Amino acid sequence: MDFGGGIGGLCIYLANRKISCEYIDVDGAASRFARWRFEKEKLNIPLLYVPNLPSAKRYDLVVALEVLEHLFDIESTLNDINSCLKKNGYFINISTFLGGGVHLPQNEVYADIIKFNDLMSRRGFEFMGQLKQDRLSDFVRKSYFKNFLLNIRTIHRLKHGGNLLLFRDKKTS
Repeated sequence: MDFGGGIGGLCIYLANRKISCEYIDVDGAASRFARWRFEKEKLNIPLLYVPNLPSAKRYDLVVALEVLEHLFDIESTLNDINSCLKKNGYFINISTFLGGGVHLPQNEVYADIIKFNDLMSRRGFEFMGQLKQDRLSDFVRKSYFKNFLLNIRTIHRLKHGGNLLLFRDKKTS
């Protein structure tokens, strides 16, 4: 599910690669444009509107790109997102909580990644790592010698600001 799907670019990208995706956002100009794009390209992408998150459907993955910093009630929304995930489902997020007046001031506290990670943990998510590698990790990952000569492995840093952060649901049943 693309949570806060905007004009639908991620859903279109996935649908064109035969990957099932559902779109959810507020009803407005962006979602109407997304609907028009889906129809124009003859893509069967379900559109859902906040606050009507699906109550019975469970997803392997929920993606929220540049969304959380705009929400009045992040905690409640994260509870809703977690309830939509299958056991051990994943949540990919990128948020820029500092924005010089563009984002909600009450959310700026989450620009501190330790506080953001604490929020995510309280809402049932476990930090798994970042999807954007740094240069050293990228070099080591690509290196032929990484397992034979260097004996180095990449580590997941708790880092924020421009990185896609990966979380996993911590449900036990």
